[in-house]
Amino acid sequence: MDAAHSISMSPLDAAFALIVLTVGSTVQGSVGFGLALIAAPFLLLIDPALVPGPLVAVALVLSLLMSFRESHAIDRRGLFWALVGRLPGTLLGAWAVQALPLDKMGLALAAIIIAAVAMSASGVRFRINTGTLLGAGAL
Repeated sequence: MDAAHSISMSPLDAAFALIVLTVGSTVQGSVGFGLALIAAPFLLLIDPALVPGPLVAVALVLSLLMSFRESHAIDRRGLFWALVGRLPGTLLGAWAVQALPLDKMGLALAAIIIAAVAMSASGVRFRINTGTLLGAGAL
């Protein structure tokens, strides 16, 4: 890893990142989403190198723990299609992180968060099928 992408922060920044990830993980663990929505903007402010890699690593661990806790309620067919959709979504997201200049990254993240909040508040409901599961996984 070159110096431009290494993570170097003060103990105070590390403590703040831990608090942000804890709050985001708590929200995600209780309502099913929220880790990235809460943590990503703050992690970008602390150190842009914290997004997406370390955030994705925390999300993976959290997802595994939640899957273990809620294994009886997992829709395995739905999970399969969401994970299939996640592959191209992850590649596109990784490309976007590399392609967008840092000053545009915050704007893009803000637009995504506003769109997610607007969709949630609008009451729009999607029929659960293979296409919507692929799309949700990609997003």
